[in-house]
Parts: sequence; C-alpha cells; structure tokens
Amino acid sequence: MNILKLPELLINRIFILIHNEQISKRLLDLILVCRFWKVILNNKFNQLVISRPLSNLDVYNRIQFTVKQRFHRIRTLRVSHIAVSKDIEDSLSQALRNSCHYLHSISLIFCNLLDTSVLRIFQISNIQSTLLSKIDLSFNRVTIVGFKHLFQFINQFHNNQIKSLNLSHNALFINNNSPLLEQQTQPHTISNNWKIEKLNISFNHLMFSNVVDIMKEDGLKWLRVIHLATISFGGEGYRYLRNLVRLKVLTKLDLQLCYLHGDSFQELLEILSMNPRESNITDLCLSGQRPINHIIDHLERLLVGNDRILKLNLSNCELSDHSCKRLSQGIENNCSLTDLRVSRNTLTHVGGGLLLSVCSKSYSLTSLDLSYNQLGPNSCVAIQSFLQQSSNIKSLDISYNAIKSNDITVIFDSIIHNQTIQYLNLRGNQFKQTIVLPFYKLVKFKESQKLVIDISNNSLVFTEKRSHQNLILH
Repeated sequence: MNILKLPELLINRIFILIHNEQISKRLLDLILVCRFWKVILNNKFNQLVISRPLSNLDVYNRIQFTVKQRFHRIRTLRVSHIAVSKDIEDSLSQALRNSCHYLHSISLIFCNLLDTSVLRIFQISNIQSTLLSKIDLSFNRVTIVGFKHLFQFINQFHNNQIKSLNLSHNALFINNNSPLLEQQTQPHTISNNWKIEKLNISFNHLMFSNVVDIMKEDGLKWLRVIHLATISFGGEGYRYLRNLVRLKVLTKLDLQLCYLHGDSFQELLEILSMNPRESNITDLCLSGQRPINHIIDHLERLLVGNDRILKLNLSNCELSDHSCKRLSQGIENNCSLTDLRVSRNTLTHVGGGLLLSVCSKSYSLTSLDLSYNQLGPNSCVAIQSFLQQSSNIKSLDISYNAIKSNDITVIFDSIIHNQTIQYLNLRGNQFKQTIVLPFYKLVKFKESQKLVIDISNNSLVFTEKRSHQNLILH
C-alpha cells in the first residue's frame, strides 16, 4: 500500500491508533511525516487523539516532538491507554502551555497518572485566561494531593471557564503525606469565580467532607450534575449533602453504592418529598442502596409528593415483590416520571406484573428497565398487556429474566399494535428455536418503523441471512 496516495487523514480529528508493534519504522515515519506532520503545519485540525501507541521509543519521540513544536490550534486533547512516562508528561505540559488559549477539553484516561504526574503536567502558572472547560483524569492513580493541586491549577485563571471535572476511578481516598507534594499544593482553596457544573468523583471511596474541605461549600453552588458513587457520608458530610440537595441548580444526583445511613437516607428523601419546591433534582440514582425495603414508605411519598423527578434508578437495591407493591402505589400517583430502572433485583412475575400493570397506565413513562430479575415464563401475559395498553413507552428492557417460553409470541403480537415502542431488549432469555419464524414475521411487519429488537445471547440458530437495521442477532 502506497502511503503517499492515502487521502488526507481526518482534517478535524487526528487519530493515531496503532495495534501492530511489528510495524516498520519507515512506514511509521511516512504516516507521521507525510500526513500527520503536514496537517499540523497547516493548522487545519482541532482535535488530537492518541490511543494505544507503540512502546517503541521512536514513536514516543516522534509524537512528543510533533506535539511540542506545532500545537497551537488544538481544541481537544485526548490521551488514553498508555503508560505515561516522565518524557511524555513533560510533552503534555508543553502542549498545554502552547495551546492554553485555545484548548477546550483535555482527557488523560487510563494513563496510570500519579500525583507527581498531575504536578508535572499541570504546572503552568501566570496564565490569566483560558478557554479550557473540561478536564477528565478518570481511571488513574491520583490521590487527594493531586486533587488539591488540580484545584490550585484551576484557581489561577481570572475568567474561570471550567464546567466539567471528572476524577472517577482514582485513589482520592489515599492521603499522600509527602512533604514535597504537600508543599507544592498549597494553598488549595478555590476562588470565588469557581463555576463547575458537572463533577464526577465516583468510585474513589472518599469522604464527602474531604471534598467540601477542598472545594468549600461556596464551590458547590454551581453544580448541576454530581456523581458520588461509593462516596462515604458521616458527620458533617450529611449536612453538606442536605444543603447540596437544596441547591436550585442541581438537577442530577448520583448516590450509587453510597450505603447511606438509614436515618440520613430517610431525611434526604423527606427533603425531596415534603419540600419538593426546595429542590430541582430531576434525575435521582439510588442504585445499590441496600436494603431499601426499610425506607420504601419514604420512597413512595417521594414519588407521590414530587412532580419534578423524571428519572429514578433503583437498580441492585434488593427490591422484593412486597416492596414493589408500595413502589407501584407511588408510581400510580406520579405524573412526571419518564425513566424507571429496577434492574438487578429479585422481582418475580408477581411484583414485576404489578409494576408493569401500573406503568402501563402512566402517561409520562417512556423507558422501563426490568432486566436481570426473575420474571420467568409466567410474566408473558403481563408484558403483553403492558405493550398493548401503554401509549408512550419507547424503551422496554426485559433481558436476562429466564422467560424461555413459547408464549413469547403473544409479546410479538402486542408489538405489532404498539406504535410508540422503539427499543425492545430480549437478550439472554433462553428462548427456544420455535420463536425464530414468528420473529421474522414481526421484523418484516415492522420494517418501516424505527424499532430495534435485541434477541442476542439466546442460542438461536438463524438459517437465513437477513440484514435489517432494526435487528440485533448474535
């Protein structure tokens, strides 16, 4: 293949993706020099993505040299899945310095970054303005010290534009007491012009009070979306959480796997249910709160008393058929819920059927996720009734429920008369081969409708080769 005859590499996005470590040095030079370097000289692209480069030192040196010399119009920088060395850290720091007035987004994901890496990359000073609005350092090894230094880097800007910060899947719970690191990260309080709107510090097993100590309560007032999965609350942390819920701008609260204390959890739901006008939260994730049965009464009152909750995630909460009755009563009296997720619980055809019956009467619900439960073969009639009666449902996920029944054909019949359904997930339900022909008939009938049906992972054998945009088979 003649590299010189290749079309111009993506003008708006350069993607270096090299999997074959045996690639020749000459071929690599041709790619980088003839195409990559030429486009960089012309300043015609605004995104640079470097993912899984070779371990060959020549490749690293070429990328470093390119980035150092001609990095003036980059808007987006993304580096992922590479073990960042000290030389590359210096190169990234130089790149950040050269393009600080143009760069909008920087993502360093799966790069094995340490606190020293953050110190080296974000060591820019004496910069008064920047357009940088997003920083993503997820899936690294940054501790609370690196977190503090990152805030110090952000604080230097007079016109702070950073609205999104992602530090999920790091090691923020570790307090590295290295004197050298601590000395370089002082002071670590934030400025008054802090306007971050989206914060993700999930899966760090961090105390929320430590986050507030760094950001200060005044720094939380602009938050619209906050992800706090696995974050621990206690003492002052609960008070901060209560104040956070009352923020007028906050619309999404993710408390996945936080294991809130029973009394504090009840108090949180009471704030949302008894005083709905004090909160503007529309998306609430309580996934992994176990056991949730002891606060099901408060959850019911939340659904009845709050008409602002649009999305509710109760996945992996050990919901039983008994608790589902109270939940169904709350849904029945709610007129705003559009998305309900109750996957990975222990609902059988009794609780699931009751939930389906109530949801079918909802005029607002458009998405329902019942995957990874225990609905079984006896749930087919309830699913059929749901699809026949629901007038707004667009997405239904009943995958991995061991339905494994020929009665699935009644579900197919009900889909024919449903004009709103756009996605139906039937993965992993151990269907028999006899459903293949009815399924083909359904696909042919609905070919003109925007409908996606997923029946993969069912060990079905399809003898005919069919190609439909609304068919997913594996």
